[in-house]
Amino acid sequence: MNYQNRFVIFIDILGFKEIITSTTDKEGNDVLEAITSIINAMKLTSQLYNDGDELQNDFTKSKRVTQFSDSIVVSFEIGKLEDVFIAIEKTKLLILELVYKGFLCRGGMALGKLLHTDEYLFGPALVEAYELENKAAIYPRVIVNEDSLYDALKTFAQKKGSITKNDIIDFQEIEKLFVKDFDGHFYLDYIIDSFTHIDYGLYEKYYAHLESVIKAGLSLKNQSAKTKYYWMREKYNQFVKNAKSFRSIKQIKAGKDKKLLAFCKSLKPL
Repeated sequence: MNYQNRFVIFIDILGFKEIITSTTDKEGNDVLEAITSIINAMKLTSQLYNDGDELQNDFTKSKRVTQFSDSIVVSFEIGKLEDVFIAIEKTKLLILELVYKGFLCRGGMALGKLLHTDEYLFGPALVEAYELENKAAIYPRVIVNEDSLYDALKTFAQKKGSITKNDIIDFQEIEKLFVKDFDGHFYLDYIIDSFTHIDYGLYEKYYAHLESVIKAGLSLKNQSAKTKYYWMREKYNQFVKNAKSFRSIKQIKAGKDKKLLAFCKSLKPL
């Protein structure tokens, strides 16, 4: 059994030990609401990554999803650049949904040799993705090794034999899914510019929940634990600044979305 060249996404749910602790009370009785919350969060993974399987595209055919404890691993062979876009787009939606349900994530993405079956899961690509999550991501963000994105493009080009202008455009669309952070890492944004990924009418609830999560985190006594919330506060404040900018307000007024306009004007930095 040989390795395959696969793009791998490794995601870790933060604070899982504390989350599990909340599933039983002081007397050791099950807390059904907390258990159900975890089950619903775990269901999201299969729902989102398996959504659209009836289309039988290249991503669907080669995709593998493994979930164990607080970790999620998704991998696939690159048949076309659309596969990379689909996988990363689904990952962004998963992060948004998990955050909305109260679960923060950290993760890494890489391309390389991997064995991913129903029985086995190991390889250099998984180690790289795990180390990105464990040593580089630091904050509640899913990052990508930029070289892995370009390697994905090269892999695609080698299989196809050539690369067209449309392929370059597709690759640029993949790059747009990421934001370059202050430390040079590229991550999937779920705070600053997520309107297009949130169902209409839910953005008020999403950002209100996000605000409460950040405030609660900033009130923690553990300075190390607070670090991730400092990062989230910076991103939230950037979101507020962008939403209330002259350009943004002008565009919303032009679209005559009074509800969105009122929402943006009501925002305040943390």
